[in-house]
Amino acid sequence: MGELTGIGPGELLEQAERVAGVIAATAITADGQATWLSASAEPGVARTGDVTLYEGSAGVAWSLAGAAGVLDDARLAGLSVQAARHAVERAPRRAPGPGLYDGLAGIGLAAMAIGDPGLAKAGGALLDTAATLPPQAADLVGGAAGTIVALMATGRHERAVHLGHRLAAMAVRRPWGCFWPDPGEPIGLCGLAHGVAGIVWALAELRHPELDEVVEEGLRYERSWFDPVSGNWPDLRPGASGRRPAMWCHGAAGIGLGRLGLFRTTRHPSAAAEAAVALQVAAADAEHQLSEGVPARGLTLCHGLGGTVELLLTAHEILGEPEHLAAARWILAAALESLGPDPRTWPGGGPDAAGSMGLMTGLAGTLYLLVRAAHPDRLASVGLPGGAPPAG
Repeated sequence: MGELTGIGPGELLEQAERVAGVIAATAITADGQATWLSASAEPGVARTGDVTLYEGSAGVAWSLAGAAGVLDDARLAGLSVQAARHAVERAPRRAPGPGLYDGLAGIGLAAMAIGDPGLAKAGGALLDTAATLPPQAADLVGGAAGTIVALMATGRHERAVHLGHRLAAMAVRRPWGCFWPDPGEPIGLCGLAHGVAGIVWALAELRHPELDEVVEEGLRYERSWFDPVSGNWPDLRPGASGRRPAMWCHGAAGIGLGRLGLFRTTRHPSAAAEAAVALQVAAADAEHQLSEGVPARGLTLCHGLGGTVELLLTAHEILGEPEHLAAARWILAAALESLGPDPRTWPGGGPDAAGSMGLMTGLAGTLYLLVRAAHPDRLASVGLPGGAPPAG
């Protein structure tokens, strides 16, 4: 990466205030609630009303609440409450599933993080409902793994363990390990969002001896797909042609985060070693993207360079190595210079996500990363939601 001059905390917070200003200016508010336009399934058409942690008002609320505390900005704090109210009130209709990023578990988790007693109570009720629903999938985004993470983060350990046993029973076992395929698919995916990395991390967070074997078998399966030449894992989705990305959702950045989470829980050297490989690959990919010009997915978390920034910040937090913080700030400095001064022109995390304010595909996630990079001891990882907060 050359000399890691990066960007200092003061300038990072100035950039964060600029991004926060765009989020505040684009809010649609009424009756004490706030929402934003977001991409729809129809190309070129935006819509309001998304309530999820991934793209909707719950994720924006989470980001604004974290930023408001560091920036000491009452306006952002108030807007985070409005956004959380929007998500909580509409959750049963708009996102009735139990998932973390696309359902009740994530909305409940965000509501409990805002600091408002009424929202905390409502968020807890959503989580209790999520715990009773049958899992619709196994993964971190919309399945049992994500629900487990939210339950553990809010002290619902017994319910999380019960769901963990159900998740373990869903595994397909083979001589080379176990995996959790989508219905009708012959193999399980690698990766944090929809693959084995996110599932085994969630199971390991339970710290339950009866689940240790399935965690190890899941890791054995994902390791069987590792390519030592590229130092990466393939995207096994139909149509992906086995490419090896370095994103949060698929590939090195997300798998590295999952292994860091495992290391934090288990202190197993193999998890740290795999995280180190992922860090090298993701950082090299980020440097390559920046050398080519404006990164196609900007600093967004799911598909953009934000995933690698979050990986580096989490490595700094868990491993205590300052060079990871320096590398994260270098990527942010280079990306911000490339993207230009107006956050409204920055690319979103998908083909139709330009102008998104969402946590995983838009400016809310970038805001959170900028503040976290300035003060990593003040905000916990957004890439491993619900995990143990940083010391300090």
